[in-house]
Amino acid sequence: MFKVISKASILVCFFIFVISVFSWGAQASEYTKMTACHDCEDYQYKLAAKQQFSENQSGNVYVIDFPSQKYVKYRVYIDWVDVGEKQTPVQKTKLLPLSDAQSTALQDLFRLVEALKNEMSVSNEDYSFIVQSKSFATPEGFMKLGTIDILDSIYAENIYDFLRTLKIRNDLFQLHLAGTTNKFVSEVNATLNALDLASFSIETIKLYYVLKFPDGGAVKVFPNLISEGYDVMSDTARDADNNTIPLTKQEAIGSRFIFSSPNRQRLFNNYVGGWPFRVAEVVKSCASVATICSDEGGDIVCRTRCL
Repeated sequence: MFKVISKASILVCFFIFVISVFSWGAQASEYTKMTACHDCEDYQYKLAAKQQFSENQSGNVYVIDFPSQKYVKYRVYIDWVDVGEKQTPVQKTKLLPLSDAQSTALQDLFRLVEALKNEMSVSNEDYSFIVQSKSFATPEGFMKLGTIDILDSIYAENIYDFLRTLKIRNDLFQLHLAGTTNKFVSEVNATLNALDLASFSIETIKLYYVLKFPDGGAVKVFPNLISEGYDVMSDTARDADNNTIPLTKQEAIGSRFIFSSPNRQRLFNNYVGGWPFRVAEVVKSCASVATICSDEGGDIVCRTRCL
């Protein structure tokens, strides 16, 4: 069986502790957030900072960039500017200086994420999964930590099993990341207080893994350190035929799904069958099929035809 990597376990416990302390600190201080923009320019950092607040909201926000090893802190505020005869609120940013304690805390966060990535790159002894550790930033400012190839179908034979079953998502998280040790906590207590964040999560700092399944499906996920499971990144789940798998019934309506075999189409039918759908099966046998889901008088109907 898989043996938990001790350093990865310690790091996960650190992140769980980060969340609890950050949440407590926010109650006693100004509204402070953290976000990320990986491999970005300065103007993109400012845009990322503004996106953390509504049009009439202000506050402080850290923006971190792991590939560039950069971090900044902005004050986002509202300024009223004259537009014709009216005054219009405009969001602006002001670069804030960082204290030595804050700089140290952010450097520690960089170090810990790098350590977590490196620890996860080690294959486990029973070969139930392998991590490809190459990381890179995406155009949207996210950063991929690695690709986890799930080799053992006892955890999930296909991506549909993973998406519809909370237990499978939690079990895989436990297999890849979870541990019980907490001796790292004492080392970071002072560091956490320095940042004084309103909230913290892996999703907040835009880091994700790609999970690849034995059937050829794949999905981008955020490790959720509170629920100890994987959260699915929106619009990233793909089946073996490269269909974008809907996560809600609303996403399925109006979409067209093409399957290279009736068996793959039946996997899709079983998946959407968990929602109030009516499935109209194709009658004759054919090599490939297309399924279109639509709203017919309040009933969601998925019809399939041969291609």
